[in-house]
Amino acid sequence: MELEAKSGKRMAIFDGELGVQGTVDHDDVWIVNWNTADYLQSGNVFDQFLAGPIAVPKNGDEFVVLGTAGTTDQELDRWRATDLREVSEAEARQLLAEKFGAPGSELYAPMVVDGGHRPPPT
Repeated sequence: MELEAKSGKRMAIFDGELGVQGTVDHDDVWIVNWNTADYLQSGNVFDQFLAGPIAVPKNGDEFVVLGTAGTTDQELDRWRATDLREVSEAEARQLLAEKFGAPGSELYAPMVVDGGHRPPPT
């Protein structure tokens, strides 16, 4: 996994750890809750990788890593309200700033790279 290679951390999907379900049905998407394996085992915030859950559209579209500013439902609403799949990163940030008043916020705009989505680098 590219993220593991870049971060040097082993990633894992929640399976009830810390009271978090791994995969949750949200109508049009599956939400995958993940973090570092160390965080899932320890619960120590210093072991966390700061990125939101992964939304996997059921229609086969590219997945997106949601933000961390709000709840999963709030972040899904932001993503659904602003279809960022067909715009550049700069355009996405501008659209989000206009809609949510957070100019340049890393928390509100997923990183769009080579047609896919991944969390911003740490």
